Amino acid sequence: NERLCFYLFVHELGHCRDNQERQELEEAALIREGLFKVRQVAQYCGNILMGEFAACVHSANAVTHKAHEELVTMWHNDVKNILRAIREEKAVYQANNEYLFNLAFASAQLFWAILIGYAKLIGNQTGNPSLGNMLPPPWAANKTIENILVGLASELRALWSEYPHWPSSSVERLRPYWQRLALAYGYKFDEHSEEKSGDALWLQASD
Repeated sequence: NERLCFYLFVHELGHCRDNQERQELEEAALIREGLFKVRQVAQYCGNILMGEFAACVHSANAVTHKAHEELVTMWHNDVKNILRAIREEKAVYQANNEYLFNLAFASAQLFWAILIGYAKLIGNQTGNPSLGNMLPPPWAANKTIENILVGLASELRALWSEYPHWPSSSVERLRPYWQRLALAYGYKFDEHSEEKSGDALWLQASD
């Protein structure tokens, strides 16, 4: 619709402004071949999250209340699809454990994708106070997940107070929320201290 089309156009301009403000932005590559590395996935996806958050803050004045409600609904639907995709990857692995790398690589990114979508909504609220301070409700009545989202929102607003001075290490401030979200669904990612060793994914019992 027209509301969302206009916002999406202004959002892209928000990316342009962010690129101008953060000219020393470091780009991280995501390499599928080789060892599975949590830090590599986090740096790549975390950079995307921060870029989307900044662009949303810059373009937030183009978001009407109705458009924001629609964006929240779209995110809820995206989350359902993402969780379904994770379950499907897990089912493939359970049928053939040779696909553990695929599950680790895919699920790590997909849990980040949930937080990236949420960060965009928080960016809209941060840049456009008229949208209110109420956080979009979580997609399930789960207090653990709600606390994760509330914590992420607070961290992002704290980061915004330091903008545009975001060193690459800023991603490390976001990674605990990703780790906790994954763990809430029974996915525990462990880093190995040895550079030549791949990182581990442990599957735990979950509801």
